[in-house]
Amino acid sequence: MRPSLAAFVFSLGAGACMLATLSVPDVSERVAMLRRDGRDEAAVAIANAAYEMGKGGDLFLSSVFEVNSRSGDTETARQAIGRYLALHRDNAIALRRAADFFAANDGSAHRIAMLVRLTELRSEPGDISELARLYRLEGRFEDELTLLDRFHGVQLPPELFDRWERLSTRKRHSEKMKELAIDFSTGGVALPPEEVRAIH
Repeated sequence: MRPSLAAFVFSLGAGACMLATLSVPDVSERVAMLRRDGRDEAAVAIANAAYEMGKGGDLFLSSVFEVNSRSGDTETARQAIGRYLALHRDNAIALRRAADFFAANDGSAHRIAMLVRLTELRSEPGDISELARLYRLEGRFEDELTLLDRFHGVQLPPELFDRWERLSTRKRHSEKMKELAIDFSTGGVALPPEEVRAIH
């Protein structure tokens, strides 16, 4: 074969290999195509096999989270969203998806953590309301008041503004009652600050 013909054949072969490489979908694309075709079990199997081999990357971790949260493998979904958020701590969309996932899978501590981070990043009334409600359900009234204090006057919906007023009033009343109790227990004698703290 003449040199110019050999070079031409070689370049054709190299071009075909490159084209073949570009046309083969990566794992995330294969998972997306399988999901599109309604082949969820195959999508989960491929995603989890690659995940167990240590594959990472944003799109892939997002795919692993999605397919496993839909299929009911909450542990793998939890791990995948955890790895994703370790790389993208400030991704509000991922934090919102994680908060929704934990809401559906009894992870209230994790859900609260996601919402705390969301309220640090942005002051969305829905996130604030949800976090305040979770604090209230857990009896964490100091945390609820701290949250509402932080956003007081910014964007609190009317019901949260009313709640803030009630909690603030209750806190002031409680502090006044402590002062009266200390005053009564000491016979009206003013105590040094360290002894006041000891009585609390």
